Amino acid sequence: RHAALMAISSIGEGCYKIMRNELGKIIQMIVPSFGDAHARVRYAACNCVGQMSTDFAPALQEEHGAPVLTSLISAMADAAPRVQTHAAAAMVNFAEEAARAVLEPHLDTLLERLLAMLGSPRRYVQEQAITTIATIADNAQDRFGQYYGTIMPMLLRVLAQATDRDYRLLRGKAMECATFIGLAVGRDVFAPDIPRLVELLTQTQQAVEDADDPQASYLQASWARLCRLMGADFAPLLPVVIPPLLTAASQQPDLAVLDPDEDPESSYSAEDGWEFANVGGQQVGIRTTLLEEKCDAVELLGTYARDLGAAFLPHAAETLELLVPLFRFFFHEGVREAAAAAVPHVLVALKSGGDDAGVRQAWGPMCDRYTVALVLEEDDSFALQLYASFSEALAVVGEGAMTDEQMHAFVTACYTQMNKYHGRMKEREAARAANEVDEDDEDQMAEEEALEGLAVDEVAKALHAIFRTHGAAFAPMFREMLPLAHKYLGERDPAARQWAICVFDDLVEFTGPASAPYASGFLEPIVAAL
Repeated sequence: RHAALMAISSIGEGCYKIMRNELGKIIQMIVPSFGDAHARVRYAACNCVGQMSTDFAPALQEEHGAPVLTSLISAMADAAPRVQTHAAAAMVNFAEEAARAVLEPHLDTLLERLLAMLGSPRRYVQEQAITTIATIADNAQDRFGQYYGTIMPMLLRVLAQATDRDYRLLRGKAMECATFIGLAVGRDVFAPDIPRLVELLTQTQQAVEDADDPQASYLQASWARLCRLMGADFAPLLPVVIPPLLTAASQQPDLAVLDPDEDPESSYSAEDGWEFANVGGQQVGIRTTLLEEKCDAVELLGTYARDLGAAFLPHAAETLELLVPLFRFFFHEGVREAAAAAVPHVLVALKSGGDDAGVRQAWGPMCDRYTVALVLEEDDSFALQLYASFSEALAVVGEGAMTDEQMHAFVTACYTQMNKYHGRMKEREAARAANEVDEDDEDQMAEEEALEGLAVDEVAKALHAIFRTHGAAFAPMFREMLPLAHKYLGERDPAARQWAICVFDDLVEFTGPASAPYASGFLEPIVAAL
């Protein structure tokens, strides 16, 4: 029975199309297992429902929410603590994808069970109860207000009194829960407890010394939620919050290279975040937990710059120096994406703080970094994010931001990317014309076309940003793109023709008479397109 439930939980993602149509029957098969005589079977039932709540969201929540919720809430009072905990964990999966209306009728009973779990003598039960309360608060929003007076004092007591080393994870989950509840109920309700929570978080941050202290990552996210809640009033806390973030964002990856016959587990445990792969006859390992911490820190730096604007000015220059080189940080895609997204926000903070000279000074080498990264970039999904980041950054810097050499280099980068996309487009056309494409190939090609369509759109926006900020000065540099733009204008693909029309439109609109030498040959195809 245990094996059957675990199997069902494992096949949901791969068998979605078939299982989705039988979802009601499958739920009916699973629910009786919550009353099984054996605790491991009840545990497996929780595991199964939790995984299916993710795989079949939101259909499971909308169509079968009542029996699933009733079963999970009942299991949270199970005699076996492991079953209780797993039921609460499954509730997190369910609630993250559930509409408020699905959970609302069950809130009283659900919070009653979770509060009872908080009183458990087992720490892992308490930890999961706090995590689930945070998720429920995030779902319930202002409806959670009626429970605030009961739960918030308990969380503050945990932070104040559970100071032993063994309670570090519990404290981390308590600060996470407290800040989620604060966001849910709003600043007016949360205001009386904000000073005390800030005091406790500051004390905790000053006490964090070990590199593996789980409180560090919870602190980072909790400060960010407080920033969203407090707005400009959060600015005085930045000297406490930003230095650890800069340290985390500056971390270099831990790497290890072992011989094929060496056992990684002897020195590089998976529990410590190490993952290994065979490369060239050797085992190459990287510690992924550090990369996740680095990614989170980079994202939060961008969040603070966006939310606080001018108040972020004292940290803006140092943050930019850290972010821009991360465009080429190939160990973790999320780090690169977070860095590209954060740079425009930090530039806005510099500019809104009145440091126009600092903006211009930072932009020069930054523009060169964008161009180098785009010329070398092979990942289309990141390339489009990099083009979007460039467009936003250039809009902040303003007119005359690029030298002739920089504009020429950027056009070369755009040409390289667009020529590559054009070649792929012709290859797909040839494959379809030769009937060499099966259903799987067509699906893959459709995904490629969608991604390249987004990338092409971002290239057009980047060129638009340069035309807008440089006008006629950009026209001579744009000459290199004209033959390729003419090619795109003659293609059957509507997205290709649209791109060409957009760039020709920008050429005429922003350069005026300076576009005359380059205009011959594109007016007639554009009129034909109309």
